[in-house]
Amino acid sequence: MSHADDLIAEALRALGNGQMRERVRLNLPGIEIEANNAEESALAASLLREARAVYTPPPPAAVSASPAQPAASRETLGRAAERWSKTLDGITMPAKTRSIKRCAVRELAEIVGAGISCGEITRADVGRWAEALRGRGLATPTICNKAGYISGFFNWLKASGIISGENPATGVVSYGIREKRGRRKSGFQAFTAAQVAALFAPEALAKLAPAARWGALLGLYTGARVSEIAQARVNDFAEMDGVLYLTITDEGEGQSLKNDGSRRVVPLHPDLLEMGLRARFDALRAAGETRFFPGHKLAATINGPGQWLSKAWSYYLKAQGTTCPPPGRLGFHSLRKTVTQMLQNAGVSAEVRAALLGHELDDEHHAAYSRGVTIAEQYDALKKGMRYGLALDRLRALLF
Repeated sequence: MSHADDLIAEALRALGNGQMRERVRLNLPGIEIEANNAEESALAASLLREARAVYTPPPPAAVSASPAQPAASRETLGRAAERWSKTLDGITMPAKTRSIKRCAVRELAEIVGAGISCGEITRADVGRWAEALRGRGLATPTICNKAGYISGFFNWLKASGIISGENPATGVVSYGIREKRGRRKSGFQAFTAAQVAALFAPEALAKLAPAARWGALLGLYTGARVSEIAQARVNDFAEMDGVLYLTITDEGEGQSLKNDGSRRVVPLHPDLLEMGLRARFDALRAAGETRFFPGHKLAATINGPGQWLSKAWSYYLKAQGTTCPPPGRLGFHSLRKTVTQMLQNAGVSAEVRAALLGHELDDEHHAAYSRGVTIAEQYDALKKGMRYGLALDRLRALLF
């Protein structure tokens, strides 16, 4: 309560004392406000002023000599950011993620001031950083991601003894349901059945490089992310209970995963085997190759191992004139969405879909009380749910 008056004053300033016309969301300790128009902004400001009028500050505390501030807590933001940045090299993969994390903290130092003591940074400072990013045109999801990196930086400061108390970045930026719904409309869309038939017709697919043809087919039949496919090793293909599968893992050199739920095995659709997938990785193994795509280095670019495949597919879509209604877009990730929706339309359960695609179901009780999905169940779901009707014999001739 000793800071209540200051918080109310800060909220009023952020609301422009009720004059803001655009959407505003505030998240301060004990105060959460969302105003979507000028009327709501004025109402929120009126309520804040009433709260301020009845607020009675506590009696002043007895003055006592305060101990000297520890040397660590006087460390500047700029210096702490340099130390933290060096810790990322050994624990954060891929290189693009390290770059994004460093960029977020660098922007914080730029806006708040590199010379400020880490112990003096407040939620208001982090809020000012978030508003500055919004003023630069960054979307809410991007700012939320950056806020997560900033929160991780402050957790490191606490663990290192540089600051104490609450994390000033916690809850400063939120991503509402309405914004998420609007974001989905402008995200990657699934391919239609007609688009799949046209894109994977042998005469069309011949315009892709041989490696990209295999990459696209793996995406179409597994729904795996582009990086998961591009980083595959020959030994990641194996057989269990008569089912050939691909292991998606981060155990190999240079491999990484989006999250823990991404670690999984994905059965290989019989269409892939008919097109000669087993023959390909057998030939690679006999030649002493360790990578399924030996001509492409895992760490060749900052965007990760899948950049070459993603670019090749995007160029191919453009050359074929394959589009979708705006604001949606098409790309390699559309293959993943296509697989998801085909399985859903075929009545495949959410548990099996999640196991195949590396998604985590939100209900922790569901995960605690349910058994795991077997590879046989996944294989049956793929055979049942994914029937593209492609010209397999002609595609096999093209692939080899």
